[in-house]
Amino acid sequence: MADFRNPEFALAYHRKGDACRELGNMELALKNYLMATQLDSEFTQAFLDLGDVFKETGELQKAAECYTKAVELDPSRTETYISRANVYGGMGDHEREVADYDSAIALSPTDPLLRGRRGAALILAGRYMEAIADYTRLLELKPTFLWVRVIRADAYAAAGMNKEAIDDYNIFIGFHPEYAETYVNRGKVWHNLGEYNKAIEDHTQAIELAPDLAEAYFNRGLSREELGMALPAIADFRAAAQLGDADAQDLLRLRGIFQ
Repeated sequence: MADFRNPEFALAYHRKGDACRELGNMELALKNYLMATQLDSEFTQAFLDLGDVFKETGELQKAAECYTKAVELDPSRTETYISRANVYGGMGDHEREVADYDSAIALSPTDPLLRGRRGAALILAGRYMEAIADYTRLLELKPTFLWVRVIRADAYAAAGMNKEAIDDYNIFIGFHPEYAETYVNRGKVWHNLGEYNKAIEDHTQAIELAPDLAEAYFNRGLSREELGMALPAIADFRAAAQLGDADAQDLLRLRGIFQ
């Protein structure tokens, strides 16, 4: 038996849903969009809007189901795959998130930002080399997107490619020396390379820029400890713990050191 359809009534409910959504009444918007999909099971836009409302209200599984129905009805819309990818990312299903960005890129291969989004999903999926390839391609298309250097550096570091990570951090810091987090990230890579003095310099710079950045104190403490600087290291761990760093708190507790 064919699905029941009343496109005219469905459109009326969809318009009511749009009006409710503009007024911020998500409960009524949801009810009207749902009625629109029941009156016309091939109303792609209604399923998309219903998915958006479910996403905005935190019902991610239902949002994914709506976007899946929209994909089945019209697999040619890049935006649908992007919306579902965002939902999968929110659900922690990064493999499906990557797969949807694959589909989006296949439909819109000239959109460089899609590679950045897929790269972020690939990092979360632990697929660092593929993420690096996406960010490298994005830099080829948009060489002025300096923020890509930082994210690719993070991917290099996660993949154990420390020297490549340092190169990207250096380039970014050369243009933007004001971001404390970048010094922390480069400092951690210097630490991994055994360059403890350089790591300390980076974490010190981060602290000068952001005195409340607990992670910088904790990581400086680790590097100081490697150089036998026991008391300064403990002082850093205490500062990090007082700022709420859980790793520093655990370390001091395990060692029986008063915080």
